Amino acid sequence: MAEPNAQISIVMVRAFLGPVERAGVSRARFLREAGLDPRTVDEGEAWITLDAYTRVIEVARALCGDPALGLHMGEQARAVMLDAIGPLLEHQRTLREAFQAMGSYSRLLSVGHEPELHEHGDTALLRFPSLRGDGPFVQVTAEWATAAMMSFLKLFVGERARPSRVTFAYPAPAHAAEYRRIFGGAERFDRRFTQLEMPRAWLDEAQPYRNAEVYDSLKAQADRALGRIERAGTVRARIDGLLAKRGAGAAITLGEVARELDMSERSLHRRLRAEGTSFRALVIEHRTHEAKRLLQAPNASIQETAFALGFTTPAAFHRAFKRWTGLTPKEFQDSP
Repeated sequence: MAEPNAQISIVMVRAFLGPVERAGVSRARFLREAGLDPRTVDEGEAWITLDAYTRVIEVARALCGDPALGLHMGEQARAVMLDAIGPLLEHQRTLREAFQAMGSYSRLLSVGHEPELHEHGDTALLRFPSLRGDGPFVQVTAEWATAAMMSFLKLFVGERARPSRVTFAYPAPAHAAEYRRIFGGAERFDRRFTQLEMPRAWLDEAQPYRNAEVYDSLKAQADRALGRIERAGTVRARIDGLLAKRGAGAAITLGEVARELDMSERSLHRRLRAEGTSFRALVIEHRTHEAKRLLQAPNASIQETAFALGFTTPAAFHRAFKRWTGLTPKEFQDSP
């Protein structure tokens, strides 16, 4: 299972095996040049660091000779390639529930790269907040995620499922023509976020081929996998799990967390410092996430959100949210 600096599931590495082998490169050569032990790739729930995964991307692009590799992988993506999470998403009742499950279960594939669903007026946005800036990880992952969404949307919405806009938080690459082919001119570059924009009404579209028994089985499997991550993963992941179980407004102290994890407060401080974070930072991150989630709900009230998060006044919440995000709650709700 993961060490403290591990962030990417080996499932994400396996997705490159098909494209590499179709390019005429052996699996053994690819893994050797990527610096990966074949036994690790075959292991059920192995994890690697973000740096190691970036190396995988660079080697795969070079061996395939395909600068648009991420886009082409997204076009060819199938749910089964993502272990239990892919089929689980396909068996959700509605597109909204599929997007929400995507945020909840994406930790089975990577840590710190969860997508977010935003709803504003008649518009819905599926946002990938971590996919911004330069570098092969951002570009290939953004290409893969957005291109794969094109076929995923059709499962719920049908052939009319073409997003009104697909934005990328990096400059247009040399292969921008491939973006135009896939997204039909809806692509935009140098934007604030990588995200897909679509009619909000799509979120209520039902999946016509859903099987409730299959869904129950897949959910149980995914929940067990999340539980193993929390138990055997990083201290950060375990604390994230504890905070999530407490709910949006519940308070928790460092001492309570240390007792839950069966370690001293000093040891907890030391472990979190080794993982590059702190207990205070994790609590703020959790409260920020919960605040955004509540503010994005249909007809969300800033006052109700403040009280749900345990603030005594909306003004106190306003100041805290501005400090956490650089935006006021109203500015956040109004942002595209």
